[in-house]
Amino acid sequence: MFVYFLYLQRNHKDKAEDLPQSPAVAKSKKGVQTKLDFGQSKEEPKEETKSVEEYSRSHVRQKQLEQSIAEMVAHDMLPLSFVEGKGFRQFMKKFDPRFHNFSRRKLTRNINDKVDNQVYPELKAEIATIPDGEKHSTSDLWLSRRLESFIGVKLHYITNDWVLKHPTIGLESFKDRHTGVNIAAAFEDVLMRVGLSPHELGLNITDSASNMIKAFKLINEIAAEEAYNIDDDFEEELGALEPEEAFAECLEELLDSENTDDLPDDELDSIIQNRAACNAHLLQLCLKDAFKAPGAEPTNKLLKDSNRIIKWYRKASYWHQRLVEKTKKSLKQSVPVRWNSNTTLAERLAEVYLSLIHKHPLML
Repeated sequence: MFVYFLYLQRNHKDKAEDLPQSPAVAKSKKGVQTKLDFGQSKEEPKEETKSVEEYSRSHVRQKQLEQSIAEMVAHDMLPLSFVEGKGFRQFMKKFDPRFHNFSRRKLTRNINDKVDNQVYPELKAEIATIPDGEKHSTSDLWLSRRLESFIGVKLHYITNDWVLKHPTIGLESFKDRHTGVNIAAAFEDVLMRVGLSPHELGLNITDSASNMIKAFKLINEIAAEEAYNIDDDFEEELGALEPEEAFAECLEELLDSENTDDLPDDELDSIIQNRAACNAHLLQLCLKDAFKAPGAEPTNKLLKDSNRIIKWYRKASYWHQRLVEKTKKSLKQSVPVRWNSNTTLAERLAEVYLSLIHKHPLML
């Protein structure tokens, strides 16, 4: 109404004078800015805030809450900055007004203390009950989106109660060059933290990268010597070094005593027999080769056309949203590094197509 009156006043003053003026219009003519009332103009009574004495850092209740928050962050993989968020702190003040807020650094210390004082000791005690050769590992290197390199190691074993477990025993930043020696040193360092030596493991599953093959060749050469047959003086020297330096010294001592590069292939295979390639990875490589084989042209054309359809819908956001509204399904794209992504692409495209035919037969 107000906008309409202004239009008449500017373009048809004679008609504007005949219209009844609302209070809002009358005020606006006097130069008073109009205010919209959404029913919240009345001031709500403020809650009286009483000063409450917060828990001390050493209070039992404060420690219990901090420990519970640390476990929640670890289990749900929340960011450490979660405890510094405004919403979290408001919630905690409602939950317990005496709670004393703490920083992400304090949270990090709490989590590290929990890992060092409880998680690792319990894990070491459980691993010690598993016989040698019945503990197996998987390990891999990868880059984060920020191009930070990490090494991850998991164990796999069955407990005496017949429970299959696969704890992650290491997820470490890997800042060195990705050479076999550096990977082997990092892998053994992870094992040492849980009280393991390479010779206690059964199978070590990795990808087929040359640096991984070299790394586990070095690890197994040392494990084959094991006892470790090292004299006492040399063992004392190793004890004063960092794990990476100790591994390098031990490796150098072994290579000086026996040049394993000159070993026949059959003897070398017997030394490195406990490293195996990832079967899923090998299968994926087989599929990639199969798509390149003669006779695979129709399949490749079908996948290429399917990808073109999906790329078009991803660029046309309006039509993609309409498709999701009609079928309640979103299209999935094929990604070279994601296993089974071609199968997922084809299955989802078929589901969307059948859904359109069933619900809207005249659209096709």
